[in-house]
Amino acid sequence: MALASTPPSRTPPPPDPDLQTGLQYLKAGWFDRAEPLFRSALARHGERPDILHFLAVCLAQRGALGDAEGMWRKAIAKDPNEPMLSYNLGLVARRLGHLDEAARRFRDTVRRAPAHVEARLALASIHMDQGRFAAAERELGEFVSNVDQAIQKGGPGMEGLKPLQARARNMMGHALYRMTHYGAAIEVLDMALADAGDDAARRGQILGDRALALFDQTQQIGHDLLVGLMHLHHAHGFEAFHISESHAGHGVEFSALGFRLTDLEHFA
Repeated sequence: MALASTPPSRTPPPPDPDLQTGLQYLKAGWFDRAEPLFRSALARHGERPDILHFLAVCLAQRGALGDAEGMWRKAIAKDPNEPMLSYNLGLVARRLGHLDEAARRFRDTVRRAPAHVEARLALASIHMDQGRFAAAERELGEFVSNVDQAIQKGGPGMEGLKPLQARARNMMGHALYRMTHYGAAIEVLDMALADAGDDAARRGQILGDRALALFDQTQQIGHDLLVGLMHLHHAHGFEAFHISESHAGHGVEFSALGFRLTDLEHFA
């Protein structure tokens, strides 16, 4: 008996009206109207991953985060290779304060979809929430390097990556600042400013982080200078000197720091 060379033709099922209308409501942001339609479709079609996902979005939007998390877990169990599901589960886990779970879901998303930009940035943000600034800097450094290469290659749409690069460099500069690498932070934030262009909101965020890094760098320089002068004083047997606002005009003023370094007087 010969095998059939082509599969038998099948007529696709008619589109579900509740799903169609529910999706229209979802796109319009009418989550309260979409939710009962998705529940109706779920009752008829069973726990399909797409319907579970749509319903989870509605639940999350009205603040039922625990219920939304449960829906996304069911959806992932049925379709474990869909990056959209793991990414959304990561988002709701983060909102619930489950940072380790969120990081794991974002890593799963990146592993399945290496070009998933939002998952990479979300993972770096989780690292910073956990105080793991070096891990965040590594993640962002790789991301920034990849985007730089894409921009340099050129092609249609590459200029659209600039705002994304500004955001990533802003995050990277903040991570470096939190690691007390002030000079490196300022350098990265300056590049972020160039990427930001006319985006006033992004520029404001970058300039705020840059001001913090510059202020702390100045404090560090002042502290290091003071320590150096103290070592010099002990090495050469100088008399102790005073740091006081009353010595105005007798030293180098660091107005940003609010202290003065008085002259050193050598007594024979």
